[in-house]
Amino acid sequence: MKDNYFQGLVKAELVSSPEKYLEEYQQQLWPDLIDSSVRYHGDPVKFPYTPHLVSAHQWKFFQDFTEKLTAIFNKITDRYLYDPGFRNLFPFSEKMEKYILIDPGYPGHFPIARYDILYNQQGEIKLGELNTDGTSAMNEVRVMQNILGESELLRWLRDNHEVSLYGFELFRSWIEILLDKYRCFSGKKRVNPVVAIVDFFEDGILSEFKVFARMLNEWGIETFLADPRQLEYAGSKIKYKDKTIDLIYRRSTTGKLFENYSEVRPLFEAYKSRDVCLCGGFRSQVIHNKAVFRVLSQAEEFNFLTDDEKKFLDNYLLETGYGSEIVENNRLRKKLKENKDEYVLKPCDSFAGKGVRLGRHHSLFEWDNLLEECSRRDYLYQEYCPTNTMELLPAYDYEDKGEQKPELEPFNYTFGFYMYDGRLQGLYNRAGRCDIIGTDYECITVPVYVTVPENTSLQGLKEEVKYD
Repeated sequence: MKDNYFQGLVKAELVSSPEKYLEEYQQQLWPDLIDSSVRYHGDPVKFPYTPHLVSAHQWKFFQDFTEKLTAIFNKITDRYLYDPGFRNLFPFSEKMEKYILIDPGYPGHFPIARYDILYNQQGEIKLGELNTDGTSAMNEVRVMQNILGESELLRWLRDNHEVSLYGFELFRSWIEILLDKYRCFSGKKRVNPVVAIVDFFEDGILSEFKVFARMLNEWGIETFLADPRQLEYAGSKIKYKDKTIDLIYRRSTTGKLFENYSEVRPLFEAYKSRDVCLCGGFRSQVIHNKAVFRVLSQAEEFNFLTDDEKKFLDNYLLETGYGSEIVENNRLRKKLKENKDEYVLKPCDSFAGKGVRLGRHHSLFEWDNLLEECSRRDYLYQEYCPTNTMELLPAYDYEDKGEQKPELEPFNYTFGFYMYDGRLQGLYNRAGRCDIIGTDYECITVPVYVTVPENTSLQGLKEEVKYD
């Protein structure tokens, strides 16, 4: 993806006066972030003094790209639901499969999702991750786009270059879909449900959950946070501390729930009996699990995909295979060893870069042992994609650097598409200076805006989105 014209202007301005903008960041922008609701396990989430600017043309391309992806993912999920042979391509347990096949009671296999992409060093798009299960970071986007949107740098850009900046509304739009799913499930068009936002409290982003709960409460919808281990189910009612729940906004991942099946059984039983609306249902796991990349790599064999859809996937997929194939195929193992710097090992069902192993980070001896180990576990091997970089001012780094002059630095990044009921609703950028972007390495959030000529509008976006 070529840099937006305005991205170049912002970069030049930052290079010309880095000290001025660093001072504003330290005295105003970072304190605003500290005072906000943005936290990840109690710590503030870092962001640079640099926006990621995309053009209206790029936004429209992303809309078309994600629409095609969603159509393919819906076909894959549909096939899974009615074709037992197709299900064998996925590594799900018999128990998980049983729950995936349950109708959630409303249309749409994954009401909320985030598709993450990579740009390789030639600027080509490659699919990175598909998150249709516990999708998060909407609060980071909300707060950071508001804070940086009021900065001196972006005021300079708007005032001097006749451009409008569009951010992304990710809360009210999702709440409307959440309630619509419940009303489809219940058949009650005018009744507000009692809502529980459910995740394991030690894992969940509670600060984000509280923002959703506050907004729902402001709409007159009783909402609270709940840990799935403390749910109770009896007499066709599921409860949390004596509160009966009508609608669960599920933020806990399918994998984590099944790991703790015996402790969270009331949730599973209520879902199976249709005594609670679970948004999203377990069908989201078909696309969420990274095994889908191995399945998609066989798209040429699927007669339910069109030739255009097969060509589309061929353009954007990375080479992917199951870990078990490594020990079954000596030629494959030899290739992975001889070209270790070109491959990565990933758990099928994980997040935030956890468990990811890059061949380039290991000796040949270590890599060979990892290939052996991962061949016996729920792992994938995948082609490594060296990503394109963008230059950011990591202003958060300069508190203890004394007189050192702040400089823009190259960051790797992944780009995410927030999908609400199959429609592109917003963009998300995670960046870091390591080969792996994740909480165990370096992971910052870069505020993203769409740039359009002044006094024009763009469908689906709101200029200078801002709310408390």
